[in-house]
Amino acid sequence: MKKIIVINPRGIKGDEEYTHGTCQALGTIKWCNVILVSNYYYPFSNQTSYRIIKLFFHISEKMKMTGVRKIVRFFEYICNLYSTMRVIKKEQPDVVHIMWPIVYRIDLYFIKHIKNNGYRIVYTAHNVLPHSFFEKYRNIFKQIYRLVDLIIVNGKAVKAEFMNYFPNEINKVIVSRHGCKSAPLSIVTNNLQFDYLLIRYNKVLLVFGMLYYEKGIDRVVKAWLSEKHHNSTILIIAGKVRGQYKELDALRNSMTIDNDILFYNNYVEDNLLNYFINKSNVILIPYRHASMSGVLLSAASFCKTVLATDTGSISEYITDGVDGILIENTDNAVNNGLKLLINEYSNEKLSEMGYQLNINITNTCNWDNIVSEYIDRYFKE
Repeated sequence: MKKIIVINPRGIKGDEEYTHGTCQALGTIKWCNVILVSNYYYPFSNQTSYRIIKLFFHISEKMKMTGVRKIVRFFEYICNLYSTMRVIKKEQPDVVHIMWPIVYRIDLYFIKHIKNNGYRIVYTAHNVLPHSFFEKYRNIFKQIYRLVDLIIVNGKAVKAEFMNYFPNEINKVIVSRHGCKSAPLSIVTNNLQFDYLLIRYNKVLLVFGMLYYEKGIDRVVKAWLSEKHHNSTILIIAGKVRGQYKELDALRNSMTIDNDILFYNNYVEDNLLNYFINKSNVILIPYRHASMSGVLLSAASFCKTVLATDTGSISEYITDGVDGILIENTDNAVNNGLKLLINEYSNEKLSEMGYQLNINITNTCNWDNIVSEYIDRYFKE
């Protein structure tokens, strides 16, 4: 029996299904004993295929977004990592699989400590380097990648990017598809706050998730505002702005319903996000830079098609013109793509493409198949 400890301090608000999918698939292998150490509020419980230890952010996760929360969260994280190390020493796993780093300098010392105690380390690199901070953390991640034994990335393009930054560690890298998300248990069809507004429109375009420069939201808004006639189409932007985003700030006064834009600048709780996705006809992924997109998998789970820029490995998951619309990663292409959606694509065609995306992602991104493809290297010394 091989024992695996998976560590994901985040475990909620978007990446819980990735964690659950990986752990469940590993745990269904008869000779694998899987333990997940994750967020105190990790939503999956009573799992038969893996054991869950909920450690991280018991206090800070429910605090308001203030400076005090950041301080509490920082010290809580250090204490949680110490507790995690105690779990590792007690369980004596064959593999420690790290999903998400949080405070990179501290994570580096944590990984060093695991390595110095002789444990094999698998690391999922959701991004080769953190968005917006490529050079700032490059040296830290150079050290992290040198320490770990196996690195999982979610696309061939991500591996090529990794090769560009860290060629000395490329032999550790394996490409594994991002697993699919499960279909929603129920669809939210009504919302008293927004029903009266959306009923006025025939077509709904949606952007959701954390909003920052690499996500390209500002160029969608610019392209939208350049169109004088939206043909009964509304653009919904749902998500909280992260950090400094001056390009979007400059457009805020124009992001109003008078211009057929609904801007919901806040964390979007699950039921409201479910409602927005259900009401949408197409989901936009206008990223300037990304490795992969969980938004694409969410869209597929709701049988919604996407319009996405060709960045990272996103194009490896979309068949252009069949289950999604793939465009060049330029402002002009975003502009032309919006025009096509407004004027050329019928809702019936978009719906047909959405169902096809669901079929394709479900067939190609099955978690059991994904894990079976790399399990032989998972334990290899």
